[in-house]
Amino acid sequence: VYFPAYLLVILFSPYLTLTLYQNFSVGELARYVIVGMMLVTLANVLNLNLEAQRKMKHLSILENGHLFLRSGLSIFALLLGLGLKGVVIGYFLAELIVFIASLTVYAYWSTKNTLIPKLSEIIKNMRQVKYTYHIRFSFSIFLDSNLGNFLGNLPALILSLLVSPAVLGFYRLATSYMSL
Repeated sequence: VYFPAYLLVILFSPYLTLTLYQNFSVGELARYVIVGMMLVTLANVLNLNLEAQRKMKHLSILENGHLFLRSGLSIFALLLGLGLKGVVIGYFLAELIVFIASLTVYAYWSTKNTLIPKLSEIIKNMRQVKYTYHIRFSFSIFLDSNLGNFLGNLPALILSLLVSPAVLGFYRLATSYMSL
């Protein structure tokens, strides 16, 4: 369910931000974030396999390394003075590095452990999957989680249409402070 939604967001995000904020470039940057989210799917599969095998040391290295890379590269790009574009590119590079690392580790462990299917087997057997069953099952979960996120951010979205970015920043800071 997520991949078709991601593809729609990739296609329409520049036009949506052009309509809402009169800024096409924010939507262009959102495309990098969405592609990064798609790349990290393999890391999530690897995380589930590591949990099932009770390899907590490897799992913590992967998850903490992912968080460190994501934050570190974005902060580094920001300190270089690249602004929002640099932060997004840092995020995307971190997701790409984690994808490559996850692909390498998954391919290595799938040859060592018979319980983990090889990537070639997964791709070969994708035609046998009943997509309509999985889409019906996961659509309500997808809708619930994304609708919850949307409703949580709705006040800031409406406020961004009515006030200056400085006031919106103050609002976001105040709500973050209140949630502590």
